[in-house]
Amino acid sequence: MAKNKLRPKDRQVEIEEREASSLEDIDMGMDALKEHDIQIEKTKKTVQIENKKTTAVLVKQRMKGVMDGSIVLKDSLQTHWKLIFFCFVLCLLLIANNYFSETMVRETTQIKRELKELRFSQISTKAERMLLARQSSIAKRLDSTGIKESVVPPIKIIYKGK
Repeated sequence: MAKNKLRPKDRQVEIEEREASSLEDIDMGMDALKEHDIQIEKTKKTVQIENKKTTAVLVKQRMKGVMDGSIVLKDSLQTHWKLIFFCFVLCLLLIANNYFSETMVRETTQIKRELKELRFSQISTKAERMLLARQSSIAKRLDSTGIKESVVPPIKIIYKGK
């Protein structure tokens, strides 16, 4: 009990002083946090700008590597050369299949067109043949040769054997 010789009123004043000083410390801490947040935002923006620059540089380096062929000589691609070759062969097969199917489609359309023309010519030839096979057209053609149409109807000959 000897340690704590302050009276209750002195204690209350001391507690109020502590609260006031802690509030001031909190206000100072808040200001420091705001400044710290602003600095963090600035650094984030600079990091984003630097990232954009580095990605642009990386893209240029990759394109240069593709153009001069150095990307093919890297170890990572040399380990997967079988897969790359397989993909290349598949691409060639796909292109060949596409070419083959295109030629088949062209040939099919050409054959359909020829079939249509042949069908029209068959119909017109059939119509001409029907006109030429009529009795009146045959009689007209035979008039110039001197053969005339018979006026007597044909007679049926019946043969009775033994």
